[in-house]
Amino acid sequence: MSTLLNPRMLLAVTGALSDGLLPPVVTASINHAVNPSLPVGSGSGNVNIEFHLPFTVTSGSPLVLDLTNLTDPLGKAIAFAVVTAILLTNDSTTATNDLSLGGGTNPLVANCPLPAQASGGAVAFLAPAAGLPVTSGSTNHLQIAANAGSAVPGRLTILGR
Repeated sequence: MSTLLNPRMLLAVTGALSDGLLPPVVTASINHAVNPSLPVGSGSGNVNIEFHLPFTVTSGSPLVLDLTNLTDPLGKAIAFAVVTAILLTNDSTTATNDLSLGGGTNPLVANCPLPAQASGGAVAFLAPAAGLPVTSGSTNHLQIAANAGSAVPGRLTILGR
């Protein structure tokens, strides 16, 4: 197995508001960020496995990953016992080509009601303490499906132990 170094998951929403005529009379800044440190290790609250996959998927033919039988970016065999973070991004430029996460047989997660919409949409999950347990034969599959289109491109990154 490869050694994971400095794992992080960053997600932020920032912006500025103004009210009044120019120059603004009232201003406010918004900065809502999630940036937890994810310690490396095999115990609860730690991560030591990373999976990353650029993919294409076609409507009606979902991508189904067996989380107990994958290969890391360096070509080493990996098996998740717990999933701590998931980031799914949609790289399609066609407005109707949304991606959904979850569902299928032996799902790690049920159907996520929020799709990763086309043109850079994303779905993120982070549970740095307990995570989601992966059990072969009951919760070991992660499914990504396209609601329309063929060869819908996306990227998936998973952290866990």
